[in-house]
Amino acid sequence: MKNVIGNPARGKNFFPRKSEVAKILRALNAGSNIQVVAPRRVGKTSILYHLLEVPNDDFIFVYADMQSVISETEYYKVLLKSISKAEAIKKERTWFDQAKWSKNKFLKRIKSISILNGEMEFTEQSGIDYCEEFSDFIRGLDLGNRKLVLLVDEFPYAILNILKHSKETEHEARNLLKSNRLIRQEPDLNDKLKLIYTGSIGLNSIVSKLDATALINDLIALPVNPLSKKEAKDLVKLLLKTDCYTIEEIPLNHLLDKIQWFIPFHLQLFINEVYNFHETPCEITSAMIDKSIDALLLQRNKPYFEHYFSRLKEYYKGNELKYALEILSITATKNKIETSQIHDLAVKHKVQSYYKDIIETLVYDGYINNSDDEDCYIFNSFIVKLWWKKYAS
Repeated sequence: MKNVIGNPARGKNFFPRKSEVAKILRALNAGSNIQVVAPRRVGKTSILYHLLEVPNDDFIFVYADMQSVISETEYYKVLLKSISKAEAIKKERTWFDQAKWSKNKFLKRIKSISILNGEMEFTEQSGIDYCEEFSDFIRGLDLGNRKLVLLVDEFPYAILNILKHSKETEHEARNLLKSNRLIRQEPDLNDKLKLIYTGSIGLNSIVSKLDATALINDLIALPVNPLSKKEAKDLVKLLLKTDCYTIEEIPLNHLLDKIQWFIPFHLQLFINEVYNFHETPCEITSAMIDKSIDALLLQRNKPYFEHYFSRLKEYYKGNELKYALEILSITATKNKIETSQIHDLAVKHKVQSYYKDIIETLVYDGYINNSDDEDCYIFNSFIVKLWWKKYAS
């Protein structure tokens, strides 16, 4: 297993997330549409690629990245393009031949896709209702007994981008949410299609600001959790073993005590620092662990953590941003923040009417938690806490 940093781990480099994959497949088999709830870097995109690449008798998975989408029209164009280019779909000659030869009334209506030289081509035309095109495409799809599952990655970014770029921002954002819900609820579409929405920012908090939570309350929320302690140990051992490094139980426990929050990305960064300091394969000691973790805070690693700061500025402005940043700065420097202080700071920044939504977002996005004490919040990650204290406080 190679130590893949920054990109989704795929194939042999994917660490089995059996529990998470099983939860998703169980929900799909029950007929649910899904919102995957997980902070950034916890490994959800790797899980999506695993679903995409492993054959399944019941479902065909297609991946669609929505991070750059800025309109409802573009959203459905991306879905159509993703489906039309997906290798798993191209292999389904039953529906492909229908698109080319049959009297399928739904596929015959579609203006945005044509068949040229045995391949599907996506054609740009003006005046097309791409939501209707998408719906007709799904209605005309024949995949036998299998269902199409669209892995809609970074869906919250599409909503956020529309709010930034559209002249009728909230209206168009709500329209996208409405049309998605209608598609999920339409019986002749529901029998053929399931959707899995994911994002590195919280969909619930964005939708709540639009007063549109009713438009996503049909989705089942499935969390992708950090690794268990056993899984974290297994991952570290597998990564080190690939390059002939070894680690005994005492230093391994020392590492996990330092890391605290077992997300694959942070463990992979640590392994990379081990390699930077000790090129010759060797046995990892507790002293080497301390040195490698300290190195994670060096300037060269700043890009790996900068997003924790910059992404807050993407969806908070003015007093909301100042409030969120002060909450995190206090938590980093004092190691914790009391709920009473959280409320007092909300009054200070004049956000007391909706400060709970901001705290919910900070929890969802993996900054802080109050799992051990409901009256006190702490950073999830020891490393992120140190980084925030050094660079963002």
